[in-house]
Amino acid sequence: MTASEMFIIPLLILASLSFVLSGFEEDILNDHNKYRKLHGVPPLKLNGNITRFAAEWAEKLAVEGIFKHSTSSLGENLFSTTAPKFDCVGSWYREGKDYDFKNHTNPKKFERFTQVIWKSTASLGVGKYTQKKRTVVVVNYAPAGNEKGKYKQNVMPLKASGL
Repeated sequence: MTASEMFIIPLLILASLSFVLSGFEEDILNDHNKYRKLHGVPPLKLNGNITRFAAEWAEKLAVEGIFKHSTSSLGENLFSTTAPKFDCVGSWYREGKDYDFKNHTNPKKFERFTQVIWKSTASLGVGKYTQKKRTVVVVNYAPAGNEKGKYKQNVMPLKASGL
C-alpha cells in the first residue's frame, strides 16, 4: 500500500461512517424537537440518506422555479422564501393553533403542523437551496405522518408550555 493510499482509505471510511450536521440542519432538528417535547412525543433524529434526498429535491425546486411535493413515500414539508431570515418550523407549527385535538376534524388543513408533531415519525432529513434570492427548504420525515385514521394516536395535545 502506498503512502497516499494509507491516507485516503481511512478518510473514505470515515466519510462514509459519519454525517456532519450543518448549522441549518441542526437548527431545524432542534426546532422540531422543541415543539415535539411540548406535546410529549419522542425527539426526532437526523437521517443522512433522507437529508441527501431532501437536499436534491430542494435544489430541483429552486433551480426549476417550481414548488410541489415529491412523489416519495416520505412525509414532506416545504417552505419557500425570499427573506434572509426565516423560521419554517415555527411557521408550520403555528398553523396548528386552531387544531381540534379532541375530534381531529379537518386534518388536511393542518398537515404541516401535524407532521411536525406526529408521534410515530422517528427521523427527518433537511434540504435547503437558494437560487436567485429564493430559498427553498424541504424537510422529509420517516415514517411519514398524516396517515388517515391514525391522528388520535399520533397528534397529541400540549403537555407542557414554555415557548
